[in-house]
Amino acid sequence: MSRLLVLSNGAGEDAIASKILRELSPELQSRVACCPLVGSGDALKDYESCGPRVLPPSEGLFRESPVLAFKDLSQGVIAGHLRQLRFLRSVKGRVGLAVAVGDLFPVLWAALGGASRILFVGTAKSVYHHPYSWLERWILRRTVVRSLVRDQATAEELCRQGVEARWLGNAMMDEVQPTGAPLPFNSERPVLTLFPGSRGQAPETLAYQLEVLQELSRSLSVQAGVALAPGTRQENLVLPAVQKGWSYSPTESLLSDGRSQVYLLSGVLGDLLSASSVALGQAGTANEQAAGAGVPVVAYDPRGERGLRWYRKRQKGLLGDAVCVVKQEVSEIATELLRLLSDHQERERRAAIGRERMGPPGGCRRMAEAIAEAWNGA
Repeated sequence: MSRLLVLSNGAGEDAIASKILRELSPELQSRVACCPLVGSGDALKDYESCGPRVLPPSEGLFRESPVLAFKDLSQGVIAGHLRQLRFLRSVKGRVGLAVAVGDLFPVLWAALGGASRILFVGTAKSVYHHPYSWLERWILRRTVVRSLVRDQATAEELCRQGVEARWLGNAMMDEVQPTGAPLPFNSERPVLTLFPGSRGQAPETLAYQLEVLQELSRSLSVQAGVALAPGTRQENLVLPAVQKGWSYSPTESLLSDGRSQVYLLSGVLGDLLSASSVALGQAGTANEQAAGAGVPVVAYDPRGERGLRWYRKRQKGLLGDAVCVVKQEVSEIATELLRLLSDHQERERRAAIGRERMGPPGGCRRMAEAIAEAWNGA
């Protein structure tokens, strides 16, 4: 039986792929096999998994820092990806359609692995920042039957360049629709969402964000919730914060310093964002989802992390004023949060930009329909 093979290259891309797959018909879902190219693929655990795993120290940011690239090379990441390529070649005769989610890396691996039909779900690039290069456009023209990109402007530009591209909505936004789940907040104080991210430095990032929260609380009393990435182990995430004096209650999923209470929340991102005024985020996908939900994001350039600084610059280009990037100084970050929390008009201006850049929900269903159409055309 031919399979629908999904290749993705990161935690955020895995989550997007999972959301799209849930919109497929049961018959087509039964044919799905997932091959996460970077990371553990936790978000795809509900589907058949295949291929070798590659867990790079850079967590996908090797192109932006020579130090991170060297760490990847020393840990045998290239050899791991070559093993993935050999695996893809060994199963090419059983693949009816490959769906590549992320950037051009899964497209290349699908093509070099011998997939005869490839559909691309492009989550990384936009005409707003780092548009597809001539080489990337050439690869898309030669290898994919259709590209589903992240915004209408990018689709129009790719079509002008001879690439079969469409915009069907932003799959990221389907994950942030409120479900009506109860949250432990009241209506008396503003809510701040914290995104420590899904990468290895998330525990240290959260501890630093809690320092910012303590500084902010000296001027304004807020409520705070941490949006947990899929697969996050709370005990590991909170360890640096506990070492700095925060108490942790696993039964309540709660951090406290005696004055501030911070709830650790999983699976209720849409509800948390609908209750939030501002987000403090060092994430990738989650920052963009918050902006698209109308929640302005404050992020900071991490000291000594060239690759992450580049990533934040890219995100700023994609989201415009929906995200504000400041220096990694506790007082400066807290001041920016306080400014936004105190200025309703400025929050609304930034919220409108975020909604425009990210687009409305509903993209996952339409993308699933496009995948089914491409499958039937195989």
